Amino acid sequence: MYLELGMDTRSRCEAYQSLISCQLSTDDVDAIRVNTQTDSVIGNERFKQEIAQTLQRCVEKYSHGGDRKTKAFKRQKNQVY
Repeated sequence: MYLELGMDTRSRCEAYQSLISCQLSTDDVDAIRVNTQTDSVIGNERFKQEIAQTLQRCVEKYSHGGDRKTKAFKRQKNQVY
C-alpha cells in the first residue's frame, strides 16, 4: 500500500506525510481504539465484506450475552423448557 502512494520515494514520503498530518477528532480516535481492541474493522459494509473475505473471518464485533439485569430476562432464565 505504501508503494502506491507515489512513483518515487520523495513523492511517497510527501503523500504519507500529508496523510498523517491531519488532526483526528476525539470520536475518530475513540472509534479506532475500540475497534482495535475488539479486533473489528471500521468502514462501510462493502469494505467490511472485502476485508472479511480476504481474512476469511468475521471482522465485526459480536454481541455478548443478554440484558441480565431486567426482570424479563430473569423470568425467562428461570423458565424450564
